Amino acid sequence: MKIASIAEVKANLSAYVKAAAEELVVITRNGKPVAVLLPVEDDEELERLALAYSKRLQAILSEARHQITTTGGISHGDFWREMGCEPADDDTSPAGGRHQRLRSNKGMHVAAEKAPILRVKVPPCQLPDSDT
Repeated sequence: MKIASIAEVKANLSAYVKAAAEELVVITRNGKPVAVLLPVEDDEELERLALAYSKRLQAILSEARHQITTTGGISHGDFWREMGCEPADDDTSPAGGRHQRLRSNKGMHVAAEKAPILRVKVPPCQLPDSDT
């Protein structure tokens, strides 16, 4: 891990971006960490990072967790019915009923773990158009 001041990074940005491919670069202001440079392997990784640090998404998830704590969420079967799937007739649940086989409206089988379901209204993600 490298540590550098904002002034150092500003003066040698290209070198620090190159260094970030090998290790984290912590950027400091008055000796205190304020930012990090880290490598991004692909668009999926960039998306995961953006979502992990999205205050908007974190607020949505927090609201959903609160909802499931207070209301219990929706049942496993109701969730899959809303997704267009119905429990399969030949449901053989492995792991003591922990998993359930579901048949989608296209006849495919889907293995799904039984767990509390969060019902969340997520607004559509709007990313700027890329002209690269």
